[in-house]
Amino acid sequence: MMMRDEAQMALQEVEKLSLGGVHRYTAAAKRVEDKELAVLFDELAAERQRQAEELADHIRATGDLPCSPDPDREDMHELFSSLRSLLTGDQRISLIDECIADEARLEEAVSAALKCDASDAALSLLSSMRLSAERAKRQLEEHRPA
Repeated sequence: MMMRDEAQMALQEVEKLSLGGVHRYTAAAKRVEDKELAVLFDELAAERQRQAEELADHIRATGDLPCSPDPDREDMHELFSSLRSLLTGDQRISLIDECIADEARLEEAVSAALKCDASDAALSLLSSMRLSAERAKRQLEEHRPA
């Protein structure tokens, strides 16, 4: 059994959060009635998918295997998200808040991964992912009702 080093674990965490984001953004785009917000969710899902695929290549280069999505976990998250939307009464705000929180967790994981001993190419990708998460949070905030 192979033991993962700190960099491999950090890259795995970023990949896991990116893949989770793909699922959540895709689901949110289907649930939200605001077409402009749905387009943003779809764009963010596509961006997270591209990043996760590129990160998977870097993970393989370390001798590790990329993670795979956990459909049961994502289904549970979707169920709780739906319940939260029902309880708050405003699906749009609830979805935006969840996505902003997801981006903050991704940003935190990326920042931790940037402190690890990874290849220059992986560090470059991580830097662009951090900027992407910051930008996504700003875009999502712009769609919050005043």
